[in-house]
Amino acid sequence: MSCFARPSFLRGVASVLDLGGVLTEFNQVPTPQQADEMAMRMDWEALGHDLRLAMAQFEREAREASGQRHGAGEEVVAAG
Repeated sequence: MSCFARPSFLRGVASVLDLGGVLTEFNQVPTPQQADEMAMRMDWEALGHDLRLAMAQFEREAREASGQRHGAGEEVVAAG
């Protein structure tokens, strides 16, 4: 579930002609507390996703840097 409306393509096209905002829909949640809980859960999920991406990128870069260091050292040994 999302806090944001996800309109279809046709609703998107219709919204261009909806000058009065009659077709605008928002997802309804029974209580403000539930809306806050949903928003916080979504925020933490987004944070976790971003953190996983950053850790994966760090690991890739660390492996690449480690490989470059080892590769340069091997070349020196082979040349010497």
